[in-house]
Amino acid sequence: MRLANVQPGFGLSVSTCSDPQLAADTDLSIFAGPCDQLVQIACNGDSLRPAAQCQLGYSSISGLPITRERYYIVIGGRPGEPLPPVSLTAAYDSPPPPPSMLYSVGGRSWHGVLPQVVTMQWPAGIVAQRYRLVQTGGASLFWVATWRFFSDAQCTAQILPEDAHDSSHFGCCGTGCVAGIEVGACCGCDHLYRSQPCASGECWVEVDFGVAVAFPCMEYAVSNGTGGSGVTLQIWSEGREEWLDPGISALEDPRASSPLSPLSQQVVLPSETPFDTLLPARSLEAKGDGAIPHELRCTDVIDKTSDTDAFISWCTVAIGARFSGFIHHNFTWSDQGGGGHKGQIMLEAYRNNALVGRSNLFGRAPHTPQTVTHAASVTDIFNMPNLVLTDGDRISYSYSPGGGGGHALFVTNFVVVLSTEEEDTGPACASGEGPHPAPILACTAANAPESFAALHAPPCVDGGPWACGEPGCPALSVTCAILAQSCAARFESIWEVLPEPRLLGVAVRDECPDTCGLCAERLLPERNPEPVLPML
Repeated sequence: MRLANVQPGFGLSVSTCSDPQLAADTDLSIFAGPCDQLVQIACNGDSLRPAAQCQLGYSSISGLPITRERYYIVIGGRPGEPLPPVSLTAAYDSPPPPPSMLYSVGGRSWHGVLPQVVTMQWPAGIVAQRYRLVQTGGASLFWVATWRFFSDAQCTAQILPEDAHDSSHFGCCGTGCVAGIEVGACCGCDHLYRSQPCASGECWVEVDFGVAVAFPCMEYAVSNGTGGSGVTLQIWSEGREEWLDPGISALEDPRASSPLSPLSQQVVLPSETPFDTLLPARSLEAKGDGAIPHELRCTDVIDKTSDTDAFISWCTVAIGARFSGFIHHNFTWSDQGGGGHKGQIMLEAYRNNALVGRSNLFGRAPHTPQTVTHAASVTDIFNMPNLVLTDGDRISYSYSPGGGGGHALFVTNFVVVLSTEEEDTGPACASGEGPHPAPILACTAANAPESFAALHAPPCVDGGPWACGEPGCPALSVTCAILAQSCAARFESIWEVLPEPRLLGVAVRDECPDTCGLCAERLLPERNPEPVLPML
């Protein structure tokens, strides 16, 4: 049998439920692919859903995701027994509406505080007249540069609020200076700014639309908090006369089904992602006193709805005391299967919440699933010859499926192995005999841990300058010094026409590491001076 005109995005349900008096024990199979290469994608013998209106032994398959244009459905029976005529019922199950999304658009830092880069979601259909962004913990200051509201999931039909308020602001840098709110006076500012520290729940910005309305999509750029705190979304309940959590969950937290209470729990931030967001890996035990790999597994990424070029925080790996400097990655990934390649994975190294390295290590996701096996030193991964990560540092992973419609990213079995070594034994080049297990990489001059030898590597340098002939350019030749206040921004957000095509997707800090304070020689752990021995 052939079922044509299958609608992508829906679920398919098929059943052989017929006359309850009928003696018809059926089997049901569904195949997809070319006629000469059919692949079985679902099957059922006897349905586990008893129904008084169905015969004993009927078969059913439900909720099959539709991803192809044609499926082939086969009905079978017991070998050697005739199968009487049965009814085959096929139906489309409407998918649930996608959740409402609050996308971080990142952007530059203000007043020395980086933006929060968490994408949040909440159940679709929730309506409210008043919304607010509120700081859920302590913060040294509070700024909001963007808060846009859209009536469609594609974030194209923008709606402006009728009124807006905030907890406090410096001078006239209030709600009128926020892109997307633009209510109130603004004297040349381009962001709302409060210069004083915030306690939990003390800093906020509120909008009022006059009538209750639901927003499938919002965008925001807001300051990061301190100590793992962050900003979340709340709605005003007229009946209860209080601000409520609409069911916010952070996409990068694998426990996304558990709502994040805005004031009792902290929104997960990329610089403070809890280590328990990593799924349990195999048990690791010491083997003698030699090298012990530290393996961690990140949750799978199945993102077909974010539709954003921004990077979504995913998981974090802690650096231990015996880290040798080598990192091994193994995973399988792919994008939506056609169109432009946009899916990416970003690595960021942090020390004391300060960014010390950033790398788009794996490029763009392929259309068909590919397994990636990669091993390198941190100096090669972050292209910083003097970078040494030590105990207490961490590496955060984020991903971006790509924006513009129709983009998706799938990452499975993402395993990170931090190679560690016995202290003061040098590179782990053991042959595998005795107490030192064989290293994952063969030890060569190119990949041996550099440790203190990295202190003598040449310093990193800034790139540029770059030509700028557009209206508003501060100079015909733009240097890193001019871009010093935009280290977190990407070049395409500064130039309308990029001075070099390779700068697409590149952050200023990647090209200006010295100006942006990322050069490794400034970040190496301090060493005690060599002891001076007395002359004999």
